Amino acid sequence: MFYKVPQKWLNTFKRFIRSLENASHKCGNFTKWFQFYWDFCNKYNFPDNDTGSLPHFLHKLKEKGNDEDAISSARNTINYYYEMFELLEYHKNKKENKKNYRWDEVSEGFPVC
Repeated sequence: MFYKVPQKWLNTFKRFIRSLENASHKCGNFTKWFQFYWDFCNKYNFPDNDTGSLPHFLHKLKEKGNDEDAISSARNTINYYYEMFELLEYHKNKKENKKNYRWDEVSEGFPVC
């Protein structure tokens, strides 16, 4: 079974990547690695928002024969994901008194890939 990233979460990630000047041209690769990471975390019961999951994911990629460039790209992608998650958590906490807070409110300004 392949665990897919929920569409709203994937769109939020794409918007975040597009907001990064140095990364927006690689949006497709980032989306791919994010999807693989999401699947890995769900299959092996790792929390996707915990940086402690990343070494396990990268080890799995190496086991599957991925080269160092691919592993580096995956590492960069997931570090962007952690950065996005921290940003969303910051804004969520800032708006903690607001009813019906939506995750996508923070990312509305990010253009979609």
